Amino acid sequence: MTHLILWLVTAATAGSITDVLGAEDLLRSGRPGRASQEAASLIKEDEGNLGAHYVHVKARARGLRDGPAVEELYRAWMHEEPDVVAARFGLATALTMANIPEAVDGAWCEEVESLIGGALPRELHDAVWTVRLRIDARTYCPTDAAEDIEALTRLGRHHDYALALSIKERTRDGQVSNVVADDFSRLVADSPELASEAGAMMIKGFGGEGLSRASSTQLRTQRALVTHDEPRVVAFAATALTLAHDEGGAKLALNNLYKIDPGRSWTVPTSEGIARWFVRARPHTKKRDPSALSGRLIIALRSDSDERANDALQQLRAIWERDPRDTDAAYAFARAAAHRKTYQRLAVAAMDHAIDTAPAWDPRGLTRAESYDDWKREASADVGLWLCERGWNQRSQGYLNLAAGDLRLAILSHPDPPAEFHMRLGLIYYDLGAEEDALFQLGLGLSSPGEEPDRAEALQVGERLYFKQAWAPGGFEGWVSSHARD
Repeated sequence: MTHLILWLVTAATAGSITDVLGAEDLLRSGRPGRASQEAASLIKEDEGNLGAHYVHVKARARGLRDGPAVEELYRAWMHEEPDVVAARFGLATALTMANIPEAVDGAWCEEVESLIGGALPRELHDAVWTVRLRIDARTYCPTDAAEDIEALTRLGRHHDYALALSIKERTRDGQVSNVVADDFSRLVADSPELASEAGAMMIKGFGGEGLSRASSTQLRTQRALVTHDEPRVVAFAATALTLAHDEGGAKLALNNLYKIDPGRSWTVPTSEGIARWFVRARPHTKKRDPSALSGRLIIALRSDSDERANDALQQLRAIWERDPRDTDAAYAFARAAAHRKTYQRLAVAAMDHAIDTAPAWDPRGLTRAESYDDWKREASADVGLWLCERGWNQRSQGYLNLAAGDLRLAILSHPDPPAEFHMRLGLIYYDLGAEEDALFQLGLGLSSPGEEPDRAEALQVGERLYFKQAWAPGGFEGWVSSHARD
């Protein structure tokens, strides 16, 4: 067990299903490090908490790209205590997360079956998480997952989370039966906060005799949850209500979400009306992550209309020019300018000013950060973002060596460089003719999932360089998925 303790951090959280789902939500919203820490603290409270082990492994293997080390961790534990359910479950989770969805029907399937196949654990909580993991694995392995879905449905008679999972699995074919609609009504009556785990059931393309009733129940439930205090619950309400074109309800949810989880990074719902509203509703925060964008920046980066995108860019420029000290506005303007390939010199000047006037640590407590270490981390992240945008604008002007220097500094400055930094540096190296360095950086960036505006170009160049320089058993996709960040 000493091997496992090395991975765990201290925190005071309860080992309930709510805490486990909260930790998993951190992973879903782009914070794998925190997800791993939260799950690890739950394991310290209860080493047999299979849900916490599931999230802990998933965060490290898929979010932090640390799968081999996690696998060795649980192998060592199982070697010491081969009959401990959590050790076997953790190893099975590590093997599954390392192989899905790329590797189908490999030797890993047999090992996972040997670890978690057969009779379910006696403890209800353990049984639910074991079935969930079996479904994850058996979707890609020879063993059919149909019996596991039936098992979830049976467990759902006594466990609301199992019921929610079973509903989600039973509607994967896009059909909602009357039985499912009945089960969903029972779920939201007992545990409305778990409705998010059952799926939206209102997305275009769903059908079935129970769809109308289930959709109405889901919408009614999500409208009642917009003021909930759990971020994962409110985030789902915002998404579900957006999909249902309930912009009023979605705005209420998003306003609450930014209050209770201001550090959240997630894909904004696609309704442009809501995107326009974001810039008015979102509280002003200094730190801005590339994947957490304001409404105007979303339009500048994503809109299919050049007129609308250029209008958003002009608005961002005007906001920054009204107060050049506003680093949020400077960053948003520079990012939009780089994407639209205009105003690059002005964008570089905006980033120069942000970097030159970055606030210093004030020991009298006049800064936001509570400690020097907090300030240093936040300031390093901000400077990294500014360097990245300055370099990317310099690339568009043809100053490739300056651009490469800024991107290298950005990666060195940022405490946890986003994948976008590596993709951009890889593309600049490609422009410079340094193809080996380009492929390495592109691999680092592409190995993390995302929807960055430059990802399409990075994929195209990366695939071209891969066929010239590299080889992997799974082809280009296999090479990307195994290209863990150092």
